[in-house]
Amino acid sequence: MQPETSRPTRHTTFLGMPAEVLAASKRGDGTHRVLKVDFQGTPLVLKCYGLKGSRLQALLRQFGSRLLLGKSTYTSRGRSATERAVLELWRREGFDAPAVLDLALLEKAGQPCLAMEFVPGELLSKLIRAEDVPLVRKKELVARFAEIAGRRHARALELSEPGLVFKHPTFSHVIVSGERLFHFDFEQALTHAGSIERYIRHEIAGFLHALPRSDTALFTELFSAFSTSYPDRQRLALVVAELQRFGTVPLAAWLEPLGFLFMRFKRYRKMAGLARLWYAAARPE
Repeated sequence: MQPETSRPTRHTTFLGMPAEVLAASKRGDGTHRVLKVDFQGTPLVLKCYGLKGSRLQALLRQFGSRLLLGKSTYTSRGRSATERAVLELWRREGFDAPAVLDLALLEKAGQPCLAMEFVPGELLSKLIRAEDVPLVRKKELVARFAEIAGRRHARALELSEPGLVFKHPTFSHVIVSGERLFHFDFEQALTHAGSIERYIRHEIAGFLHALPRSDTALFTELFSAFSTSYPDRQRLALVVAELQRFGTVPLAAWLEPLGFLFMRFKRYRKMAGLARLWYAAARPE
């Protein structure tokens, strides 16, 4: 819950409290934002949910995404409820995520808002791209992430719980805080229990996409760290095979016949090429 890059600090007030703007959506009605406040001497993060596009776009996403791709509700109130439920689920299952706090004053906000603990640290995405961070440290962080993800995926299958699979797989949603990796941004979740295995492969593909692909040597090292530490080698090999074909893992099976459309996008063509190049690194022994 921190900005990805160094930006001038923005300040505002919220319910009479000074607040730092950590993130804000420029789309929609302008009320969707993430704030840091000092509440009775304790730093907290307040996430307030607003419209993130036009009302027509919200309506299309509400019904299209839910029916066709198995995503949770897109309404402001629904996203707030989903985020609370998923944060509590992850913590209950032993995976690091910010704690949710109940603040009565948020009832005066005039929109759905969620209070969470502030987690100090740095974004994993920033660390794996930073020139001053040693390669050995980057590989250690990616390897630790992959090992935790493997345990989480196994638990998702054991519980038939799609909420344990990342809807937005990016290292910009992981905070390195000491020796712990905190995950955040769960305002939408995946919902089809029968699609968990595909959801997991889609998540893995998303995190492989999030590795710095512009530097082939660095990508190779980090991909190797991920593939060596991820516990299910056969699943990872299947992910890489799908990446070779589509440049991603389609979120729904009905999208596979349309796979040629993915190759129209440069990011997917790039990923398909890297997957073909490094296929051997993902093959199970």
